[in-house]
Amino acid sequence: MTTIRDPQTGDGLRVTSKGRACVDSVASGRISNVSLEKGNAYVSYCKKTIAASNVDEELFCLTSVSENKNLIVKKIVLSTDAVDMKVEIFIDGKVTSSGTSKITPINLNLNSGNAAKATAYDGANDDLAIIVDQTKEIQDIRLTANGLPSMEINFEEALIIPNNHNISMIVSSSAVGGKVRAAVYFFEQDK
Repeated sequence: MTTIRDPQTGDGLRVTSKGRACVDSVASGRISNVSLEKGNAYVSYCKKTIAASNVDEELFCLTSVSENKNLIVKKIVLSTDAVDMKVEIFIDGKVTSSGTSKITPINLNLNSGNAAKATAYDGANDDLAIIVDQTKEIQDIRLTANGLPSMEINFEEALIIPNNHNISMIVSSSAVGGKVRAAVYFFEQDK
């Protein structure tokens, strides 16, 4: 039988009376580990002021632009000050922009100079257009300022965006002038 020993002290692994290993560990989510070890965890923040009552408006789009890495979405945090806000999340929308809506994802590791291998768009400037396929909707959220003003959608790292694919968000509200905000937390992982 092999004994596991600490290479510095020579001490053997402690076990319980039932033969189970005694270990200490630190557990953290993968996004924390990727941020710390590789500096490849990011957040994209966007906001939109509703311009017309009950009309679909573009809020956000995140597209992977890496042939070697996937984007892994950890969570999306949404909030509103509107009396009613519908947020729909789609995959693989067709995106056009005149360029002013492009935003740079922020690296969560302030020691890292890495830039995300992604293109992100914020619908705040009204130059973003996203054509979505209704059969590719993955989430429909209803927020209200006086009931459910914010929500965190935890994808538990199951939403994986490969090269040239995207997620996008479309919003609508009866409250002209109402605001909606979204923060999308994601990291990169080798394919």
